[in-house]
Amino acid sequence: MSTRPLFCSTSALAMIAACAVSSPALADEAAQETGAVAISADANASANTTAPRASHSRGRGNGVGNLRFLAGMHFGFGGNLEVDADNGLDFDDDLDPTIGLHGGVDYVLMDYFALGGELRLSWWKPDNNFTPLQDDPGRSLFVDFNLKPRGRYAFDKFPLEVYGTLPFGLSFASTNDDIAMDGGVGFNLGFGGGALYFFNSRFGVNMEMLGVWHWFDGEVEIGNIDIDTDSRTAQFYWMLSGVFAI
Repeated sequence: MSTRPLFCSTSALAMIAACAVSSPALADEAAQETGAVAISADANASANTTAPRASHSRGRGNGVGNLRFLAGMHFGFGGNLEVDADNGLDFDDDLDPTIGLHGGVDYVLMDYFALGGELRLSWWKPDNNFTPLQDDPGRSLFVDFNLKPRGRYAFDKFPLEVYGTLPFGLSFASTNDDIAMDGGVGFNLGFGGGALYFFNSRFGVNMEMLGVWHWFDGEVEIGNIDIDTDSRTAQFYWMLSGVFAI
């Protein structure tokens, strides 16, 4: 009897068994490769999802710190002074240009809102004195302690922020000795807007335009008579500040 058919049958059975054994291993290897790809894809998706949050938490989108310190100078233009006296005599005069110093702190609370505080020192003067005894009085001083809310917009890929603001707070009017009036405590209010530009993540510059009003009580001395007054100044301020962010 020939052994060729038996040998062929045995070889065929061996090949079928080898395929049966190797198929699960290949399936496992394919599953492992697919799983690795899926895990890698999930990791990349997770990284892409969390990356914007990290940049969003610093500077609310532009990579700048949320706490800012500001200091600089401001200049006042135009405007006028009004004094209403209890005896019915009123005084109204234009203001000369004002010069001042200021400093403050600002914190970004959320994407579109920041809150801060500001101290302003403003040296101002009217064109003329309250009385005809002296035509050109010296400069008086406003000391302002303000709360400063800002509605803001920060560009994501450009280190620029624009905002509108409404600073308000207490004022102390220290009038010059040339003016026959003692100043007192009052109130100030501003309205305007500005922009911050950052050269890097720490340092920047701030420019701002404000309409500023001051109200304060005073007492005018005319001879031996003291007259209570209600006074108001209104002027445009241009403010320039250096900014440091952390």
